[in-house]
Amino acid sequence: LDVADERLKSAIRRAGSRPERDPAVAAATTELRSQYRRLLIEHSEGAQAQGVDRHMWMRCFYANIELFRRKARKAKDHLRQRRAGGGREGLPPDPQDEAARESLRRASAGLAKTLDEARSFYEALVSELGRLGGVQLGRLLP
Repeated sequence: LDVADERLKSAIRRAGSRPERDPAVAAATTELRSQYRRLLIEHSEGAQAQGVDRHMWMRCFYANIELFRRKARKAKDHLRQRRAGGGREGLPPDPQDEAARESLRRASAGLAKTLDEARSFYEALVSELGRLGGVQLGRLLP
């Protein structure tokens, strides 16, 4: 896990301000998620006791959720300030307004995609663990 986690951190650093669009970040996240999943399945009780499920949630899903929330909040704040600043009639539209709207659309779509991926991942994990039997499924859900 440590090596996969370092790969993800490194990929995020190299990606700069747009890690959500970087294929290396996506691949590193998938690899880390796969290793967490394998650990939870092969050593479920020990992994639960160590809080592996929480670490996986924070590194593989929550970080992206927060990234998209920050981007959406920034775009909303820009648009709100622009309206509050008196977008007077007759003034030409601010090109930054359209950029903020597009940023908000991308952030909302990215957030929805991340949440859908998390839901699908956890549904499959819970189903697989349920088939193995004897696992406390409620403890695995974030």
